[in-house]
Amino acid sequence: TDVYYFLVKSENIILGCINFSDIVVGECVRFGIFANPFGKITGTGRVLEAAGMHYAQKMWDTRKIILEVFSNNLRAINFYKKCGFKIVGSYRNQNLEVTQMEKLREFSADGS
Repeated sequence: TDVYYFLVKSENIILGCINFSDIVVGECVRFGIFANPFGKITGTGRVLEAAGMHYAQKMWDTRKIILEVFSNNLRAINFYKKCGFKIVGSYRNQNLEVTQMEKLREFSADGS
């Protein structure tokens, strides 16, 4: 399966990375972001998430974005909820609980 990684910069400052995998064109894609822990720019996570959503829709016409986050990472879970993601399940990976989340694409009145 193809995996795509993108380094996101603004004015030569690294904001973070976006990654995509498990791509099914016209359907869904697995998505992840990593904000630069040394960056002190407010709103970086939101910029990465928005850029990722836009790219996935334009490149692969995705209808659903899927992600996973460790269940004890409440900050990330709450962030993704604010971005419109919903919790759809969980599972155990070795001794860690993983929360599965997804976001469905919103369609305009004309269906696009």
